[in-house]
Amino acid sequence: HHEVKAVTYHRLHIEEKEGLFTSEVIFDV
Repeated sequence: HHEVKAVTYHRLHIEEKEGLFTSEVIFDV
């Protein structure tokens, strides 16, 4: 699932920039 992987990474990057880095967000696809 390369699409899911890309989306997850993108969201992870955004959340990290916002200071909301959480495992829940990472795996919330």
